[in-house]
Amino acid sequence: EIYPIDVNELKIGRYHDNDVILQDIAVSRRHAKISKIGNHYMFKDQSTNGSYVNDKQIIYDEVELTNGDIIKIGKNKFKFQNYA
Repeated sequence: EIYPIDVNELKIGRYHDNDVILQDIAVSRRHAKISKIGNHYMFKDQSTNGSYVNDKQIIYDEVELTNGDIIKIGKNKFKFQNYA
């Protein structure tokens, strides 16, 4: 499935008001967000369980995403692609 980032902030989590809703017990209600800042995309973890970017655990932290990065949230994996 493809989730285009056509807003300045893409919210990811289990709660119904997120842009990407993940039905996984390991996913927090408001787990993470991806923000577009200029030409850069930032991934921010907001969860108690943490997330992974390229197998590196991110807990309450923010990292810049680059093409091909693998994001893991609970049992869900995503590949970040910037087509710009």
